Amino acid sequence: MKAFFKRFSEPLSSIRREPYHFAVWCLVTNVVGLAGFWLPLILVLAEGKSAYDSFQSLLNAGVLASFGVVILADGVAATLVVVKGGSNITAAGIRGLTGGFAILFTLVEVGVLVRLAGGTTISFYFQMIVTILSMVLASYLYCFRSPDWEKGVDDVKKEEDQEICQLTQQAVSRQIDDGVRL
Repeated sequence: MKAFFKRFSEPLSSIRREPYHFAVWCLVTNVVGLAGFWLPLILVLAEGKSAYDSFQSLLNAGVLASFGVVILADGVAATLVVVKGGSNITAAGIRGLTGGFAILFTLVEVGVLVRLAGGTTISFYFQMIVTILSMVLASYLYCFRSPDWEKGVDDVKKEEDQEICQLTQQAVSRQIDDGVRL
């Protein structure tokens, strides 16, 4: 299980490699992308009015769900068009699994939009949770824009050779107990 989570944390190295690019992407995506939500609220508050009615109408208009659809669609598109991606089967699997999950989550967001368009109200908390999860998933999909995190076949072979060497050394040390060969 530890190896499973280790594999899924490998794409995060692209954020560690270029933290400022990620910070700019994250700031622009979230601030500009959510401007349709926060800007009307600020304008209503600037007029000295209560923002609650505007807040409710923005929620019922599906602004948060629309934002979630857009950022996830951007992430899926970036995952699909990366150049020289999928250099090993594990990286291709992680990319495919995450992209598929993002598509399914986008369908959840579209379902929210459809329900809101039909006049049904959906809980603010549910919409916030879904939006935050969309932002987190889109941030993870950001990591797939560059294939630098993917290990090539040679790198994987070296790791496997090192593991075999370590296992061999452990086997030899277990065959000898207090200088007596078992």
